[in-house]
Amino acid sequence: MLRGSHFGKLVIPQRPILVSKRQNEAWIVLANLLNRTLFPHVQKLHSIRRVELGTITRFLQPKPGEKILDIGCGKGFYCGFLASKKCVPFGIDPLENDIALARQFQSPSIEFKVSQGERLPFEDQYFDKAVSVCVLEHTGDDRKVLNEANRVLKRNGILSLSVDSLSSKHLPESYKSRHKAEYHVNHLYDEKGITALLNQTGFDVEQTKYLFDSPLSSAVIQIGSFFHFRLGFILLFPIFYPLLKLDDWMAPNKKSGMILVVKARKK
Repeated sequence: MLRGSHFGKLVIPQRPILVSKRQNEAWIVLANLLNRTLFPHVQKLHSIRRVELGTITRFLQPKPGEKILDIGCGKGFYCGFLASKKCVPFGIDPLENDIALARQFQSPSIEFKVSQGERLPFEDQYFDKAVSVCVLEHTGDDRKVLNEANRVLKRNGILSLSVDSLSSKHLPESYKSRHKAEYHVNHLYDEKGITALLNQTGFDVEQTKYLFDSPLSSAVIQIGSFFHFRLGFILLFPIFYPLLKLDDWMAPNKKSGMILVVKARKK
């Protein structure tokens, strides 16, 4: 739906905002401290992403000690979560600024690299599992990305990923067009299409789940889009998150949705 790079760069601005030099220096120190404390947790307050990551994590089933690759990690939020679960996460992303922020504010134990998903800088069969959070639709060659994910996974390794579907009948065509243009979406997927693509790149699909297919969730998404899914949307977390969780619980077997989450296993 949107990558981590669409979130505000920092929770607290680091630019000087006070008059005296001493006050500015103190503010920058305080901002860095607050960012280091808050930045790794900001996605927990993103209602849509939190529901999405809950399903991804359920499919991934991360275990302590597992080496897990996050393809398109953005600012490293999910890598930080995996590190908190005693996994050994690695993150790659083509955006240098995002990787710089990940290295600055996420756990120093996590290895982040600037890299394209179409050419992963790792040996064959290096990872136990891999994850990709709404990244594949933005790539130039989704098939090559999946081939690379297959190459670096160990035999029977799990790939848990989410992709844009935009197949909900409750989303107007004007919104779909605007979303694709704003977030540079090159591909859209349904269950049949992503299953065929994964099969062709060496995976067996074990589970799928559509998210956000009701009038309520579609309305929340369109409100989020108005705020570009940034601070204004995050401030509404106490309202939107319970509504989205309730909506997901009431209709667990959707046939379409905004996002499609997939669990696949390397053949």
